[in-house]
Amino acid sequence: MNRLFRFLVIPLAASSLWFAGCSGEPTNPNLVPVAGTVTLDNQPLADASITFIPVGTTAGQGGTGRTGPDGKYELMHFREGKGVDPGEYMVVISKMVQRDGSPIPVGTLSAAEMDIRDVIPRKYSDYNNSTLKATVATGSPPLDFQVTSR
Repeated sequence: MNRLFRFLVIPLAASSLWFAGCSGEPTNPNLVPVAGTVTLDNQPLADASITFIPVGTTAGQGGTGRTGPDGKYELMHFREGKGVDPGEYMVVISKMVQRDGSPIPVGTLSAAEMDIRDVIPRKYSDYNNSTLKATVATGSPPLDFQVTSR
């Protein structure tokens, strides 16, 4: 019995837990959906990344999203589905382009391969010093961000 337990039951239990964690279903019931619009100089900002980084006592790992052609985004938790934990966040918005302003070609393996720049000023795109903040709470309205190129 001890041998059966060690070689059959433990591996089956461990694989069941692994598959449950990889099912794609949200595993954190506290996640709050977060969506909104990002504009740059009063125009929708397409193809930008937006990242919510927890600050203070906010639980979780935060989340990230990508803006569509209309500047709209929806956050995804890094591991647990749509949304982020309630709390306070520093927000980072970034849009990388080639030096001439054209998009980075699909299939580019790394930024080191190209001469690229961020079209968003550092006060919004710096992971250490962004001035953008957000409070996420159940029932919050859309979280819109208006940034300027200056």
